[in-house]
Amino acid sequence: MAISKPCVDISTLPSDVLTYANDKFIRLVEQLVGEDIAELFNVQAIHNIPCLLKTTSDVFEILKLDCPDIENIRDKLSFKLTDGTFIVKPGYRSSVSYVTEVFRNKFDDHLKQLRAKSRSVTVSSQLQLPLPFTQVSSSSSNQLAVSSIQLLSSSSTSPIVPPSTTITEHEHRNQTIKTIGTWCEREKESLALDELSLSIVDDYKLYINNDTENLEASIRCNCGVKLNLFKLKNRTFFQLSNFYAHLKSKKCSMMKQKKNDDKKKKSQDDSASKEEKVEEEEASDGNIASVADTTSSKAPETVVKNQKKRPLSQVVSSSLRVKRTRRR
Repeated sequence: MAISKPCVDISTLPSDVLTYANDKFIRLVEQLVGEDIAELFNVQAIHNIPCLLKTTSDVFEILKLDCPDIENIRDKLSFKLTDGTFIVKPGYRSSVSYVTEVFRNKFDDHLKQLRAKSRSVTVSSQLQLPLPFTQVSSSSSNQLAVSSIQLLSSSSTSPIVPPSTTITEHEHRNQTIKTIGTWCEREKESLALDELSLSIVDDYKLYINNDTENLEASIRCNCGVKLNLFKLKNRTFFQLSNFYAHLKSKKCSMMKQKKNDDKKKKSQDDSASKEEKVEEEEASDGNIASVADTTSSKAPETVVKNQKKRPLSQVVSSSLRVKRTRRR
């Protein structure tokens, strides 16, 4: 006949037992199963419930080691045979099995409570959503009541899981680059710059660390200053206000260089504009002189042409005058 497994009562455990650690945990084990098992856990650095549940299934394996530190505990927990080997006393094995099962049941019960609480919060949040007002007939209201009951029953068995709002490292990086670009376009006039753009390759470096529980980010300006970025609770992405303040300060040598480059460019553009204006004026003066020369060169030809066009009677009269003068 199979031996039935005894029921484990976890109601005697403190409500916050899962938070016990170090000496507090060891004292609890001592109260439940005695000093020897507590010493066995302590010598293996098993100082909390999660650690115990994740440790090897046989906590007595350590007794097989040839180590002076465990000789005392090994003598307490086992029988030494004539061939030099040891056998763990059955009562100690039962004690470890019992306390492990108690803690495991407590841990499982805690997980069930968390799931139930999450389910109730999800359902209540769905029920609190405002519904549009629609006037319905009495027959339709009965159907609506039945549908509401079905909705509640289905919600209790199939909880609605809210969509994930986790932002990836790639999304944080792209949003930061986009935000800095927008800031440059907006602030270039206030900084007295014709053009302003910041490159993640040449002007700043962005570091995002997702190894920790909370995402961390920092930004290093090309002038050498490194700033930690922060994220407000009600915001999705990192805030860049401290980086913007640094760019506007007099300490940022990178922005100073950009302003100097912008001034040089403006000066070069002004010089080029003046040279073009002078060239245009010189070209205009040359055209005027050319027109004047052309006019003066054509004047004698006009006279000759005019002379050629004199009437025949005038020519004959002139000839007679010349002859009379010669006779005299």
